[in-house]
Amino acid sequence: MLSPPALRAAIQGERLIMNKTLNALVCRHARNLLLAQGWPEETDVDQRNPNYPGWISIYVRLDA
Repeated sequence: MLSPPALRAAIQGERLIMNKTLNALVCRHARNLLLAQGWPEETDVDQRNPNYPGWISIYVRLDA
């Protein structure tokens, strides 16, 4: 049986893994939606803040 501090650490580790997984899924889905709408292949989606799943930034390289 885990001690209370060890249990808390294990739960926090699980939450971190879940947040990273959720962020990856949100970013991938957002990029797929943008590409389906005709955005350039160079479009990149990144998480804005890992503590807030679903907040994303979109980057596109434009040639002049």
